[in-house]
Amino acid sequence: MVQPLVLFGILALAVFSLALPVRAQTQNPISDPAAARRALKSQHKAAPAAPLSPEAGSIAGEPCPGTRRVTGDAAFHHYRVRTYRGPNPAGCVEILRDNKRIFSETGVIFQIGGSPNYADDPNALVRVGTDVTGDGKPNLILGHWTGEAGCCYRLEVFEVGSDFRKVASIDVQRSADAEFADVDGDGRLELIAEDWTFAEWQAASPATSPATSPATPAPQVILRFRDGAFHLAADVMHKPAPADSTLWARAQQVLASPAWKNSDAPPASLWAAMLDLIYSGNAAEAWNFCEASWPPGRAGKEDFLKEFRSQLSHSPYWTDLKTLQSDSSLENPPPRDAGANLQSRTPPLHVDLFLTHALHFAISTLDNSQPRATLHKSSGGFIGSVLSGKSFAARLWTPRERVRHRNSKT
Repeated sequence: MVQPLVLFGILALAVFSLALPVRAQTQNPISDPAAARRALKSQHKAAPAAPLSPEAGSIAGEPCPGTRRVTGDAAFHHYRVRTYRGPNPAGCVEILRDNKRIFSETGVIFQIGGSPNYADDPNALVRVGTDVTGDGKPNLILGHWTGEAGCCYRLEVFEVGSDFRKVASIDVQRSADAEFADVDGDGRLELIAEDWTFAEWQAASPATSPATSPATPAPQVILRFRDGAFHLAADVMHKPAPADSTLWARAQQVLASPAWKNSDAPPASLWAAMLDLIYSGNAAEAWNFCEASWPPGRAGKEDFLKEFRSQLSHSPYWTDLKTLQSDSSLENPPPRDAGANLQSRTPPLHVDLFLTHALHFAISTLDNSQPRATLHKSSGGFIGSVLSGKSFAARLWTPRERVRHRNSKT
């Protein structure tokens, strides 16, 4: 009787000993603190990022080389972005998620939230996590200056939500003051910059500062994100055509320019005004203005228009500019009698122009709370204040000034 009991005990002990390894392998990892931490980290591991071009940075996350000082540090949920400055004065930026580097790039000067030009103006920078694309997902804006004098600036937009990816890279060229702002008050941010396609064209000199030279027209552009990229915001940029008398009076000023005698090239004020008209959706009036501003009997007008249109087609916004116009006048050759049409439409007494000047004087003299007339970069004269639509009082402000004035009241 004892022998069967002994055999049963030995058998039970053997089965129990064999089950121990199985139980150890299938044990709930929650009971093991180290295993629990490993499981938790694996659940929050950074999502794989979309591949980027080599020149745009390394998703592999190479560390910033050398000893550098931190110039910017911002955090948003699981993300953290830091900018550094080092010798020469090389710069670096890195983006981390859950303390793991997921992006880094070396360059000259980086700025979190916008252009490096606004390093001392935090109100002009976009807070990390702000939606700038309109899709409801948080974004990070990273500005970069390449170090070239007077050039070149780039704004990169990243998505920093459940996924990390680069949304857009915007080459704003010489627009050191490019800025995201709600221009039309709809709660969505637009990007205000300039188009520098004509910066080195005709009389423009590469040695001249692009910010001050009258020969470097740079029409303002307002961009909004759609269809995976930033495009011209036509509803904001399009303006009614200016009064005929305003155009005719300005044409007479261009005709009187000494540049016609001192240079083989037309005065920059001619094509600056033409660009203002085109970038407000009034290409037909731009051709009218050229015809009315060209000295009678002077050769070269057709060649000038051909070269002007060819240069314009190199604009990064060329496709958008064509849709900005109310007709196909941007692509069609200008009519030969356009100047005569403008003259015939102009009343002999420029009453509206006189009233415009009077209103300008009254507002700039009596209302010290508003800035005096700020001329469009591409104008170099009074034409920049009058070549847009709505009331003249509204034209005394650039879009950027209107945004800041509106924000100062809130």
